[in-house]
Order: sequence, then C-alpha cells, then structure tokens
Amino acid sequence: MDNNENSIDPSSEILIAIPESKGSKKYKTYLGLIDSGSSGSLVNKEIVEFTNFSMQLQKKPIKWDTATGTFQTDGTVTIEKYHLSQFTRKRHITSSFHMFQERLKDKYDFILAETY
Repeated sequence: MDNNENSIDPSSEILIAIPESKGSKKYKTYLGLIDSGSSGSLVNKEIVEFTNFSMQLQKKPIKWDTATGTFQTDGTVTIEKYHLSQFTRKRHITSSFHMFQERLKDKYDFILAETY
C-alpha cells in the first residue's frame, strides 16, 4: 500500500476555540479536521463531558467511517459560540456535534463537516 494513499491533506487541519463552559469567555483550542465528505460533525466526548453544554444520548450508536478508521457515536451536543480562528476572530458559530470516545491513535479532537 502506498503510504500517501490514506494521508490527510495538511490544509484541511484547523484549530477550533471552544468555550470552557456554556457562556464562558475563556476558550480552549483543539486540533480538528475539515472533512468535505462527512455528513455530520464529530467531537471527542471528553471535551464536552465536564462543560455546561446540553448532551443528548442516543438509544442506538451511529458508526462513522473516516480516513483514520471507524468512529462510533452515542450522543450529540450543541456547542455554542465557538471560533474558527483561521477564518475570522469575530464570528461565533453554534453547531451540533456527534460525540465519540477518544482512541489512542486519534490525532484530531473533532471532525468538522464542511457544511458547518
């Protein structure tokens, strides 16, 4: 197998600044991937477990196939007023994310669907 066959284009990497808790003015930055082929955005569940964002658990897990393997999500969370600092400092975005459990081989804290 060619080593470049499953490589990720570095230009699709992004930093996302997420409030430390709902309504907080303090932000923490995480590494993510913009995925033009994703039908939804994914976030590491550990990022949102201790915040004040509302999480909804799903009755049946959803499986996602990505370039780095298969993710399984068991709930969603709406993250309010996050920043995509590479694009603008002023714009606040609110989106729904499917939550996944981090694996040791994971490089990214989130995968952002291009339709954010």
